[in-house]
Amino acid sequence: IEHMIHSFFPDSKLKSFQLLGGGLSNVNYKLKVKSHKQPFLLRISNEENCKFEHALHKRLHKQILVPEIYFSKCQGNQSYSIMEWKEGVHLKEIMYGKKVLSIKQAGYYVGYHLAKMRKITFPEPGLFNESLEVINPLTITPNTFQKFMEEFLIDGHAGSWLGNELTHTLLDFSNKHKHLLKNIENETPALVHSDY
Repeated sequence: IEHMIHSFFPDSKLKSFQLLGGGLSNVNYKLKVKSHKQPFLLRISNEENCKFEHALHKRLHKQILVPEIYFSKCQGNQSYSIMEWKEGVHLKEIMYGKKVLSIKQAGYYVGYHLAKMRKITFPEPGLFNESLEVINPLTITPNTFQKFMEEFLIDGHAGSWLGNELTHTLLDFSNKHKHLLKNIENETPALVHSDY
């Protein structure tokens, strides 16, 4: 960690670091550096994720409040970024809490920013490379959507996390409403967040 921070803070010493939970593709640390009052986020990932997040940040930072990326080194499995630390509460904690007003406010805030993300459009729907170019075009029809749902919920891990009853409730819901995707090809492909 000290070697990584010396790339951005060559004359500074690491005061403390704290491993943060929640990263699936990345490892995140909260850093305190002796020469700065504000903490920083150290995000360690692989080269592809590092480049992808950098390209995504360039597209988003003028439209959505995202942490500033101060420094990145995207090379191999020791790729990392030093980013602005944003103090706050994890969305999961709010959603599992009992404060209805806080849950509603968080839902509104998330929806507002997801709508802003949808203003970023692409020539065709699909999956990106690390430069945000569509490399695997996807054609979504009611039947392919249902197949995706079955793959995620039955063949993937999601079903085991959700349990049998909720998995089948979601499958029944998607099957019942898949017809709503009949004319989706007439929509302009836009950026969405994969967690939602």
